[in-house]
Amino acid sequence: IEINMDGWTTGAEKNPWYHGEPYASINRMYLKMKTAFMPYNYTYAKQAHDTGVPMVRALVLEYPEDPFTWGNQTQYEYMWGENLLVAPVYQDTQMDENGNDVRNNIYLPDKDQIWIDYFTEEQYQGGQVINNFDAPLWKLPLFVKNGAILPKDVENNSQLFLNGDEDRIFEVYPAGTTTFDLYDDGMSQDYKEGLGTMTHITSEEPEAGEKGDAVITVGKMSGTFEGMKSERGTQFIVNVSEKPETVTATIGGEEVTLKEVSSEAEFNEGTNVYYYNEALKTVWIYANSVTGTYTAASPSTANPTSATVAGTTYTLESTAAYKLSDLGSYTIGDTVTLLLGKDGTAVDVVSTSRFSGSFVGIVSSIGSDSYTNEAGAKIIESVVNVTCTDGVVRTYQANTDNLKVGDIVAITF
Repeated sequence: IEINMDGWTTGAEKNPWYHGEPYASINRMYLKMKTAFMPYNYTYAKQAHDTGVPMVRALVLEYPEDPFTWGNQTQYEYMWGENLLVAPVYQDTQMDENGNDVRNNIYLPDKDQIWIDYFTEEQYQGGQVINNFDAPLWKLPLFVKNGAILPKDVENNSQLFLNGDEDRIFEVYPAGTTTFDLYDDGMSQDYKEGLGTMTHITSEEPEAGEKGDAVITVGKMSGTFEGMKSERGTQFIVNVSEKPETVTATIGGEEVTLKEVSSEAEFNEGTNVYYYNEALKTVWIYANSVTGTYTAASPSTANPTSATVAGTTYTLESTAAYKLSDLGSYTIGDTVTLLLGKDGTAVDVVSTSRFSGSFVGIVSSIGSDSYTNEAGAKIIESVVNVTCTDGVVRTYQANTDNLKVGDIVAITF
């Protein structure tokens, strides 16, 4: 709930960075989410002002005909506006030492509705209670109603840093015909004088499970307020199950040619472009891994080009070679995990305590690492630190051009 709360502790302990990592990065991610969702939140604030219907809603307010919402079975979850269902982790169910847990008894209303995990995009049919929902330390159980239209701001640390002419963002989960009426009055209190703007957005698509065109329409803004910017760019984030065959846009009745780009960086820098992102951002993909005792290096540990682990010899790429050399982190006799590329070469080495297969995490920092290779040259590599779902912060070499702190990323093996 978006309120300022006094507590029973000192002021310093309430700072989001007080406890260090991974908590600072988790707090940072959710604070950025809060500012990004301001257009959605502010619209429901206006609705609350006009009608008395709150932003935070017991499920019975949205689903009064559903008997399951009449009692206390849904007391530990709520709707945030009409499109988001929040089910916070409120008790220790089977929490591990790093704070990772599961959430039981999450009721998803409406048997004809599909609910989507906001972070993983996994879909759940409504009209059921789900248990053992994975809730690692960083993850709030947050579900989006299929068909939702979520207006958002560009990434920012505070609304005070925005001047009103930034791109509008509409995140859409097309399913059937849905609408959203966006309210805005800028950084003013013009609503007291009856001023402000409304923008009607519609999404039309065949019902869930059926293929067809998704048509998203942003109507002409009506109304005015002090400092209103009438010309702004618009971004659409359209959640689809597969790459669309074509993407077209029409502005003021005239078709605009859109260029497909291959990266998020190109998308952010371009105009009249679109980008298909098939999945979560991936820091690195490893084809396989092997864990065992590091028993030999060839031709020597001073300058290894291959290493024997678990009785098998593997060719080493530069990062793995450095880590298994005399200058690196591992010595003969250590138990290690080799991360293998598609050709079977060892591309990296991690300790077994830091390896857990595929996982998801938050980018907590981006930087660089350096080492001196066998030729005496200093090598500088880009690295990303990821606070993973098991609470461990892992470091990987990666192309960081399209990554930023707070991104949710996948690391797959």
